[in-house]
Amino acid sequence: MIKKTLKRIIKRIFPPNKIFIEQTGYFFYLKRSITYLFLKLFRSKVTFLPSYINSKSRPKYICQDWDPTASEVFITAGYCDWGLEKLFLHSVRTGGCLIDVGAHSGYFSHLLYDKFTHFINIETSDKCMSQCLIEIERNWKDKVVHNIKRPAYSKNDVEISIQQNSHGFGKSKVLGHETGDKVITESLMKTITIDSLYAQLELLKKFDGISINGIKIDVDGCDSEVLVGASETIKRFKPVIYMESFSPDDFLLLTKFSYKIYTLVSKKSDPRFMQFMNIPSPNFLSKVWYKMCIAVPISYDCLSFFDGMRRDNHDKKHLFIDI
Repeated sequence: MIKKTLKRIIKRIFPPNKIFIEQTGYFFYLKRSITYLFLKLFRSKVTFLPSYINSKSRPKYICQDWDPTASEVFITAGYCDWGLEKLFLHSVRTGGCLIDVGAHSGYFSHLLYDKFTHFINIETSDKCMSQCLIEIERNWKDKVVHNIKRPAYSKNDVEISIQQNSHGFGKSKVLGHETGDKVITESLMKTITIDSLYAQLELLKKFDGISINGIKIDVDGCDSEVLVGASETIKRFKPVIYMESFSPDDFLLLTKFSYKIYTLVSKKSDPRFMQFMNIPSPNFLSKVWYKMCIAVPISYDCLSFFDGMRRDNHDKKHLFIDI
């Protein structure tokens, strides 16, 4: 037991992923890691506020022991994607609804709690739904939260097999990804599109007349298919879109809808350097190292928010702030 604990401490302070430490900053990484270990000694659950707003009334995010993403969320204070979430926070209109496709444990909703009045969480994981997202739906009394346990896609009612693993991931071979771990259960689920989902929700009084102001897509493989299934919603509401995988077809679709697409580009040889830029062409991202993209209507001015920068001034500018 002691050996196991020591190994966990050493792995926490000196993990194999050196690039992640460099992106986060050595001092900040050690500080947050030690804080996490200290909290684990005195609490059964580690909780914190993943936001730049330190409001006592905001709900705390619970770091689940089974969730490998939770430690990354804690280390980065909620800004896992190199801080690009900050641009989403500054760009998206306050109020309205956030559709979180691939909601997982709900950390993104916690981060954006102050921005929206309505939240739709789409997730296929049994564990995330039963232990995290259901609790959000029950406990956020001043928000309207609706959970959907179906895979989002470009077409409705396509029956696919979803694999579940012990780390709370629910993924599908059919949609181009696997759990990457031992499969615990496997079940059939029918797909849903964002366009059809919102048409259904408008029939509910709580969502009637509510604007879709933000869409986040992080489903490890079929992000482009989800985007196609949201095309009518995008044309109607012009939401800010935050997504992981980004293809040339996505670029053409969003530019047709009068969007600009931005990302933070980093160098593997020097992970501390991050350059914020407007994506100039459909094939540009195949040549660079990036993590997420953000699409905003062309009427938005967000070019002044980021510059080329190094790790040295991230704490002061926007990335990993103390909480």
